[in-house]
Amino acid sequence: MFVLMGCIAFRTGMTERIFDASYVILGNLRGGLAIASIIGCAAFAAICGSTNATAAAMGLVSLPQMKKYNYDDSLATGCLASAGTLGILIPPSALLVIYGIIAEQSIGKLFLGGIIPGIILTFAFIIAISIVCWKNPLLGPPGPSTSFIMKIKALPAMIEVLIVFALVMGGLMTGWFTPTQAGAAGSFAVVLIALVRRNISWKAMVEASKDTLLITCMVMFVLYGATLFSRFMAVTQIPFNLSSWVSSLRAPRELIRVIILLMHLVGGCFMDGLAMIMLTVPILLPTVVSLGYDPIWFWYINYLDGRDCSNNTARRNKRICHQGNCPRCTFRDHI
Repeated sequence: MFVLMGCIAFRTGMTERIFDASYVILGNLRGGLAIASIIGCAAFAAICGSTNATAAAMGLVSLPQMKKYNYDDSLATGCLASAGTLGILIPPSALLVIYGIIAEQSIGKLFLGGIIPGIILTFAFIIAISIVCWKNPLLGPPGPSTSFIMKIKALPAMIEVLIVFALVMGGLMTGWFTPTQAGAAGSFAVVLIALVRRNISWKAMVEASKDTLLITCMVMFVLYGATLFSRFMAVTQIPFNLSSWVSSLRAPRELIRVIILLMHLVGGCFMDGLAMIMLTVPILLPTVVSLGYDPIWFWYINYLDGRDCSNNTARRNKRICHQGNCPRCTFRDHI
């Protein structure tokens, strides 16, 4: 349902409105279009459960504008490839749902735990872009100036996102909705917004349904494989034996955590985030729990410290998404 919410938002033009609002407010600054893209990715991630969808959707609307104002290709595509990974961190996230199912953790708590780290990481991207463009203004020239009235008129697009996000997260935190019901409520809210704005059509709904079906089928196959793998691990007792062996070691638990982080970092160079979760969670989770770490905290420290499954293969996937929008860009530019 969260994927459906994001697909409907994309097909009904909410993505364009998010970027346009950010562009009007910040586009006249050095690197303003890149900063607007970061904010747009963060806002769209709040209503979409897919990182690739976030990167591809924002790339379609922001890359042409950055080309128009002669932004450096490496800055234009690199900021989008990096900010696309916010879709993993900012709820609702498909990976968080999968991790919650495999690790048998509260999806609501996982969603709640990603809000503040997501905001911090968004501001970190903005500060990095500001510093780079301050040192070399030619990388991100300022766009045209906009009046204060235009900035005020651009705010409703952001308010729409906040309304949907507050409905989904508020319903989860207060216990009004289960995760599935929260996704359905968010999808309904996006449809209502599109109806009010008269931006909805049968064609858009059909395309959104097709996109949702494709992504859902992929996720379900991954979950099927993860379930089989988890059962296999339980029968062979490998995770529990590993947990007992680690617990018997005299090494500090911080050292073991660092080793696990390095393992994820290296594995992320070769495997997608879904594959990493499927392979490592059934094996490492009993060890993590035996060391006294909270599984929810460990997920986020894994992400923020090592950028485990999102900084390498996932960003390579985002670069592939942007290659179609920027054919003249090389993978060196994306890096």
